[in-house]
This record gives sequence, structure tokens and C-alpha cells, in this order.
Amino acid sequence: MSVENSNSPDEHVQLQFDQHGAPISPTVGEPDRTASWSDLGCDIPNTFSNTRQVSLAECILVELEHEPVAVQLAFRDEWTLFFHSEFISGERSEEFVRYRLTSAAGQQIVAIPRADVRNQLLTYLSRSEPAGQGSLTVRPLSTL
Repeated sequence: MSVENSNSPDEHVQLQFDQHGAPISPTVGEPDRTASWSDLGCDIPNTFSNTRQVSLAECILVELEHEPVAVQLAFRDEWTLFFHSEFISGERSEEFVRYRLTSAAGQQIVAIPRADVRNQLLTYLSRSEPAGQGSLTVRPLSTL
């Protein structure tokens, strides 16, 4: 049965959508597709080549510009978020926001341009073992 060809009210299926806008299957209860950003993430340090690190950083930046998501970097003594300011303020902007919480410096919130976000993501992605272990994940702003 297709929703478009339903002639009887009893045959009509009410579609529901998850928080990412993906349709939820009425029979299984799971999204029919996953969000494009859901698999963007890694452990730090990682074994990625420089090319793969750049590719991951660029993919993350595209998602930050188009989806209400944040990239979360978590380490033992540091927690950093990057997100696009448009999704917080509601105003069109070219700037991103970096929210950083460290045991040494406390809380910092600054507006930064895209190029700086890219450079900082690459710095995190290229961290070595002595700099500490952590993780990079992309998460919806609504869950932070």
C-alpha cells in the first residue's frame, strides 16, 4: 500500500518524522534513513592520513553550516563545541561559535570565522598520544 494511492481513510498511513526530519517507518518505528552527519566522528588520536583528516573536517563544516548540529570534542580536561551562530541567534551569519570549557581556563565563548574552525578541527584531528585521548562527535544542538 502506498500513502499516495490510498483511497480509503482506513488505508491512510500517518507519517511521522524523527528529530532530523527522516520519515519513521510505521511498521518498524525506525528512521528510513540516517542523518547525513550521524557517522561523522572519531577517536583522538587517530590513524587517519592528512587527506582523510582534511576531508573529515570539511564534511563537518558543511554539516555545521546546514544543520542545527555541533561538533563536540571531549578530552579529560577540556570540552569544546563548535556550531553555526545562525542556529542559536536565528539571524543569518557567517560566523561560528566556539564554546570551550577547560579545568585551567574555565569557560570561553567566542565567535570565530569558518577558516579558524577548520584549522582548529585539523589541529584536534592531528593530535598525538602525548596530547591526550579524546573523541570527536557530531550531535544535534537540541541534545546539548
